[in-house]
Amino acid sequence: MHAWVFVAHREIPDVADELATAEEFQFIGDGLEMPPYQLSPNLPASIANQRLDYRRLKQFVRDNCVLEHKPAWYESDRLVLCTSKQPVEIAYLPPTGEFNFYLPGFQPRFYFRDILLWLLDPLVTVAIASLPGAPFVLLAWSLYDVTLGRDTGDELIDLSE
Repeated sequence: MHAWVFVAHREIPDVADELATAEEFQFIGDGLEMPPYQLSPNLPASIANQRLDYRRLKQFVRDNCVLEHKPAWYESDRLVLCTSKQPVEIAYLPPTGEFNFYLPGFQPRFYFRDILLWLLDPLVTVAIASLPGAPFVLLAWSLYDVTLGRDTGDELIDLSE
């Protein structure tokens, strides 16, 4: 079945990480009763992220939407439900336990920056984690050299002159 629906978007706290947010989309249309669709950008290989290009959909909704309410001074507008003014096409199967759908105008895309971030994230984490321990490693290395009677390189600096 194909239908035209309005899309509502907001960011919600991610259950996997207390410092991260997840994306929540709601598809609103006549006769269409779907639960909110949530996906975590931190899990890019998940089925949820492979179903649609959430970045483009989020941008589409946020560029032209009506906020559920005016955000308070302490509230980010990204956390307030924002409903698009223009509908999008959705193709879906009626509920059989789980909704199977896709958005023809928002097909999933490959983003090179995601792969780059997946590769760089562990390297940066290891580099930052090793900073506090670096002085101890150098001290232990020097003590090991002194214990074995190895030359520690002190003769390179001649302070007698």
